Amino acid sequence: MQDIQQKSEDFVRSHTLAVSPENKLSRKLTNYQLALREGKRRFNAQRTGQEEGGSEGIRYLINLGLLNDTSEDIAVFLFQNSASLNKEQIGKYLSHHKSRGVMLHFVGLHEIKDCSLLEALRQFVQHLTLPKEPHKVYNLMEQFELYFNRVNPKRSKDTSMGMAFSLVMLSNNLHNPKFKEK
Repeated sequence: MQDIQQKSEDFVRSHTLAVSPENKLSRKLTNYQLALREGKRRFNAQRTGQEEGGSEGIRYLINLGLLNDTSEDIAVFLFQNSASLNKEQIGKYLSHHKSRGVMLHFVGLHEIKDCSLLEALRQFVQHLTLPKEPHKVYNLMEQFELYFNRVNPKRSKDTSMGMAFSLVMLSNNLHNPKFKEK
């Protein structure tokens, strides 16, 4: 985490334009913010045929030195910036097979100790939109369930995965305009 801060400061120093002393700080922040904004824009862009989702934005930030190429740092970036990132792209990125380490760290960033399953699940899905493919939803929910059971050892391990997956599927059906009540 401190590496990210240090790299941000180094980036700002190396991309500073020659300006007057009173305006130097605001220019430094502007260069950093512009680079970060561009990385987020690239992450949010939905490319046809891109199943990994958001990988271009992540690569851009890594190449500039604003983000370390580690699963933990990428997960922290996604978690901390989920309000300004496309949640569908976050879900796609995390569910891609190349991002398994990022997914594990991302799930572990949620504070769900002593939460009910419903509260924990609500907190988890507020940072992303679950992918449309059932096997990808299952992979995300499986990691969520493992983490939930690890931080809440007194809960029933047998039912948490089934309940979590069922809640997600019921929620999808509830909010899907194509689903007709029978």
